[in-house]
Amino acid sequence: MIKKITSMLLPVSIGVFVISLLAIIIQTLLGDSPQTAAIIGGVLGMLGGVIGAIGAYVAAKTQIDHQSQQMQEENKKKARPFMVCNDFRASYNLEEVDLHRDSKIIDFDYYKELKKIAIENTVDKKIGYFQIKFVGAPDVILECDIKLYLDKKHYVDHFFEAYLDHMKNDVEIFIPIPYATKPALGDAKPVKMELYYTTIEHERFMYEYHFEETCEKLYQIDNNQKKIVKERIFIPTNWILPGKKKNN
Repeated sequence: MIKKITSMLLPVSIGVFVISLLAIIIQTLLGDSPQTAAIIGGVLGMLGGVIGAIGAYVAAKTQIDHQSQQMQEENKKKARPFMVCNDFRASYNLEEVDLHRDSKIIDFDYYKELKKIAIENTVDKKIGYFQIKFVGAPDVILECDIKLYLDKKHYVDHFFEAYLDHMKNDVEIFIPIPYATKPALGDAKPVKMELYYTTIEHERFMYEYHFEETCEKLYQIDNNQKKIVKERIFIPTNWILPGKKKNN
């Protein structure tokens, strides 16, 4: 904005200098007379009007640009969701979960194998999941890329990726994880889960749920550069879903 104002005022300054120089030349040639004073007065009056008009335009343009920028920032903030992620244990088909009709389970290659493990697990027949959704003002987020990183020491295939063209507000996505479903693996667990997404205002973010570091982070991505927006440490808590809600 400062560059724009400077570029507009430079020609005006040059014009003021040229007209003032002409006024001096006219006064020198014609001498001090009422006619000369009238000419110079008229020229300076016209110059003052032009400068005033330009000043009013610059002030109005600056205010409009500032308001427009503020509105754009407000729209961007309104389009930013609040991510909610939990890891928990539930049955293979989430039978005890009160699901939204649009909820999804990501069918990674190992998901069917987990079913066998759940059947063989006579204790509670449950498997591990990440449950992720978003809340807030936006109806959808777009271009959702999910990346799951597992413990390299215990898994040959330790990276899985899925893509969703969009996610809806307050609709859960369930990501099955082989944590606490095969005790023979000992400390085997997921390392972290990442969700890349784009808002309707074309901002790109990456949400990270870091299982090992017990924290979640939110990054904004601009020109392939990540800038951290939020970081929160959470306390690991074991919990399950006790049963499905009953409708009266």
